[in-house]
Amino acid sequence: MSDAIISEPATKLRELFTTILIFCQPSDPLELWNKFRDALCEDILNRMRNENQDMTLAYNDDIYNDGLIIIEDKIHEISDKSLTDFGLPAAKRNNSLLDPLEVALRKPYNLNDLNEYITENEPRLVNDQVTTYNCVMKSVSFNEGKIFFLDAPGGTGKTFITNLILAKVRSLGKLALAVASSGIAATLLAGGRTAHSTFKLPLTVSLEKDSVCSIRKMDLWEKFYKTSV
Repeated sequence: MSDAIISEPATKLRELFTTILIFCQPSDPLELWNKFRDALCEDILNRMRNENQDMTLAYNDDIYNDGLIIIEDKIHEISDKSLTDFGLPAAKRNNSLLDPLEVALRKPYNLNDLNEYITENEPRLVNDQVTTYNCVMKSVSFNEGKIFFLDAPGGTGKTFITNLILAKVRSLGKLALAVASSGIAATLLAGGRTAHSTFKLPLTVSLEKDSVCSIRKMDLWEKFYKTSV
């Protein structure tokens, strides 16, 4: 973290902080937060200064809380843990904001970045990938609601084409929800989250035949109805 704060913006620092929490098992996450929280929340401070037209505004609990909310959302993207599981302060927010599925669906994407990614990577598709890509996008464009299962050996570009499809769908102003079975797999997908976190699946789902997720059926249907892929 000490080296990263020299050159990386707060958005990247929060991603790094989240990765350290989940995959590196730091001995004292709270000390790490207290040491670097100013750098982790620098963009939030700047935004608050601009919104309040007060360039003397200093770091305060509200700014740190906003930073914790963003970090917890990132934790939810790749795990079923929360801030308190790491000994960090609980983020204060409305319960309605805690829905990880809603967070995933509302995640903003930069249209210029998406189009640049598409322009750069569409020409890299090989014949079989072009066929798959066109089939999926045809289903999305015409609301056909088809289900596709992509199976291929490792290293053949499954993640590449999946990310390209996600980018294309999002560039059209449609919703694309990317989920994976593990945190590591989720990090490979643009905007990816774990299935357990997104759908609030119980960790005992494979052990108990009557396990259910804690999202209400109507809430789940209403949100998926808005999703294109």
